[in-house]
Amino acid sequence: MLIFNPATPSGEMTLNRFTLGFAGRHRHLEKHFARDYFERNLSHLRLCHWLTILLYSIPGILDARFFPEMTASLWTIRFLVVCPVFLLGFGFTYTPYYRRWWQLISMGYILLTGSGFILMIAIATPPVSYGYYVGIIISMMFGYALIRERFLYASVAGMTLLIAYLGVSLSATPIPADLLFHNGLYLFATNMLGMLIAYFLEFSARRDFFLGYMLNREQEKVTNLNTRLEEKVIRRTEALSTTNAALQRQITEREKIETALRESRERLKVLFDFAPDGYCMLSLKGDIIEANQSVETITGVDRDAFIGKKILDLGLVASDPHFQARAILKASLKETPWGPGEFAIRRKNGRPATVEVRSHPVRIDNQICILVMIRDVTDRKTQAKVRKRLENKLAQAQKMEAVGTLAGGIAHDFNNILSAIIGYTELSRMDAPPGGALHENLGQIHTAGQRAKDLIQQILTFSRQHDTEIKPVRVRAIVEESLKLLRASIPQAIEIRQRIASEAFTLANETQLQQILMNLCTNAAYAMGSGGGILTVALDDIAIDTSSADPDTNLPAGAYLRLTVSDTGCGMSPEVVRRLFDPYYTTKPKGEGSGLGMAVVHGIINRYQGAIKVDSVEGQGTAVRVYLVRQAKAGGATSEKSTPLPTGTETVLLVDDESQLVTIGEQMLTRLGYRVTVSADSVKALELFRVQPEAFAVVVTDMSMPKMSGVELARAILSIRPDMPIVLCTGYSAGIDRETVLSMGIRDLIMKPISMQALAVSVRQAIDAGQMPSR
Repeated sequence: MLIFNPATPSGEMTLNRFTLGFAGRHRHLEKHFARDYFERNLSHLRLCHWLTILLYSIPGILDARFFPEMTASLWTIRFLVVCPVFLLGFGFTYTPYYRRWWQLISMGYILLTGSGFILMIAIATPPVSYGYYVGIIISMMFGYALIRERFLYASVAGMTLLIAYLGVSLSATPIPADLLFHNGLYLFATNMLGMLIAYFLEFSARRDFFLGYMLNREQEKVTNLNTRLEEKVIRRTEALSTTNAALQRQITEREKIETALRESRERLKVLFDFAPDGYCMLSLKGDIIEANQSVETITGVDRDAFIGKKILDLGLVASDPHFQARAILKASLKETPWGPGEFAIRRKNGRPATVEVRSHPVRIDNQICILVMIRDVTDRKTQAKVRKRLENKLAQAQKMEAVGTLAGGIAHDFNNILSAIIGYTELSRMDAPPGGALHENLGQIHTAGQRAKDLIQQILTFSRQHDTEIKPVRVRAIVEESLKLLRASIPQAIEIRQRIASEAFTLANETQLQQILMNLCTNAAYAMGSGGGILTVALDDIAIDTSSADPDTNLPAGAYLRLTVSDTGCGMSPEVVRRLFDPYYTTKPKGEGSGLGMAVVHGIINRYQGAIKVDSVEGQGTAVRVYLVRQAKAGGATSEKSTPLPTGTETVLLVDDESQLVTIGEQMLTRLGYRVTVSADSVKALELFRVQPEAFAVVVTDMSMPKMSGVELARAILSIRPDMPIVLCTGYSAGIDRETVLSMGIRDLIMKPISMQALAVSVRQAIDAGQMPSR
């Protein structure tokens, strides 16, 4: 048998005997109760955070008085553990996650505060510390009676504190047995009383919630009772002329029915006034006959102020109230329910809100009235928007993570390919006669390979969302080189004209400038199609002052470079021009364009504090002008000076699972004068080194290899010979950087594709550093 009677004026609640959760046919009410219980107690919970901080801080004065030698430890518990946790917890109550976990968090608070007192009992000096068990009692009463913790969670926390106190007192303090029994008895009695209080409080809250739930059911009963009453009255009236005796029976029966109706109406009035949703009774003319307390809460208008007035005169409905009112009236005249429908309203304080409205016709005194149910769904709508926004952000983050992973894998494989291209080109160029056509062609291949290397680095930078290097660059050289590459990729029917009249520099990244030009020229070629046309690329210097400033570019006065790409293609409509820089907007057929090209161009130019302007006429062509800030000087020498390659005669152990890269590395190091031992298997390379650890002057190893990675190989080698110089090579540096490599004892990290210059310098420096005497 339950301690408290679950019967209510509207029926008997079906509750679990121990957890007090709704069970049986009322199990579905549990989640609704949890939401209602949280919303009713949220402001109270926030107040309890501050009250706990206050009550936990003030006794710190007693710590300093009774335990001056332990003040630092006790204050650490009070002011650096418990109080900050409650302060952070107060902030967490304003997050959407608090609603889900608040019961467990509150249980954690009880355990935290009580454990703090238990810890102070353990470390403070007896016998004064024995009195700190009072703090555990306060923690229990807070948990049971003040913070609205559910009975089940509060009981678990209280029993845990009781057991923890007894365990700590027996094992960590010299408390006398009689005093421990005395304190334990008080704690046990307090815990039992607290459990009874928590049980009663939760039961009362569930009973109040259940009364609100039963409102709709009682309403249906009243409606049915009214209908039966009217039918009986009519039958009794028709039989009035039969006999006085029958009339007396009719009157007696009517009095009984009226008594039952009056009692039912009184119950309905109680449920009506305390219902969580707003209920309003209207006449067919729109006059407000009755309203409950929740209508006042939702609208902010005092209930006594709108009884007897027309609902439309209150000005609550924000949009077309007459149309919505006619829909409800039409349904009511047909004596059919209406809704649900959402209304945007303005509260009395002017703040907007959204309500869900339903209506149901009822007959009162043989007249049709309209019962309107109003539910405030403002918070629910807001939370749905927030949840949708967070889901979209998560999907975008996951997509960008996948792009970064894909870019890393492509970069690793492509850098290995570039290593072969650049390596063989450098070796062949060393054999070609200087000044000859072959030497020049190999130089162009080497330059293109370096461009591809920079492009891969830019892809990695984009995927990691890091900034690329910006330095003074001469735009003319980039334009001329890009047009040479472009000629092979566009139809021969398109004539390329160039007018380059500037030798100036700008602060930019060479690869990004090339990306801008290639994107603009590719779009221009697509606009002209296979029919051909003229593609004109111009570069000139201009000066913008206040009188000549173009409002479309919004550039400040100063010196600029102007890059113009024009075509004689189909042109664009003004609507297309307006949306040209929108991400994912494209006029190309599906599969031929991503809609990101011009958005990327626009983002790069904005980063350089420049501007872009598009002029286009349908059927005549398009001209795109890019403005970049001009540099008076290059900021330093840009020409590369060839320097002698450092050489050596030592023995190098070269390890890489790619056979082509092993061959290239062996040839490069051999040309530099070194003796080279190669291995395409990292495990075999380790065995080779273990046999003759003193035979090698340096180890050059790849990072990504099967069986054993370059880092694992380096660690194994250093465990055999700690002073061994090691150079690590990688085509993709995700998860590893130069600082990490150096901290492991590896001498250098080289990014693929590896040039002969970089390999020669790195190997020489690693060997020389290993030969320096330690200090």
